[in-house]
Amino acid sequence: MRSLTPEDIEKMQLDVAAGKTAKKRAGRGGVTSGGKGVAARTVGMLGTILEFAKRRRLITTNPARGVQKLREGKQRRFLNIEEIESLVKKGGEVGKRLDFLIQELHREANTLGSKSAALELTRISVDMKVLIEQMREQVQNIE
Repeated sequence: MRSLTPEDIEKMQLDVAAGKTAKKRAGRGGVTSGGKGVAARTVGMLGTILEFAKRRRLITTNPARGVQKLREGKQRRFLNIEEIESLVKKGGEVGKRLDFLIQELHREANTLGSKSAALELTRISVDMKVLIEQMREQVQNIE
């Protein structure tokens, strides 16, 4: 058997992303379909397993190290003053639209707080949530 190479891992990642490894799931219904997110998580898990094997001296190098994981292609949205001004100028249900944007801000603040290991970032996250809640109260007064 030949040894596992970074090229093998990259090919596997592309196959998973393309759905070539998809199969019917017994008992749960549906079909697994792969995708870039699944492929990236698979490479990450494989890299962790291979790193464990390396530390146990079962292999000499981790072939997953340095393999670029696929990105899901999700675009990050950044709320800015121009977007808010545009919503207000559109008219209609401005309050509902602003409330939706505030929900997004709240999710981002929650994510920051839940993923941070630093106490200072957690404190900032709480401060952000307080300010966002104050904004929400103001937006609820807009028709």
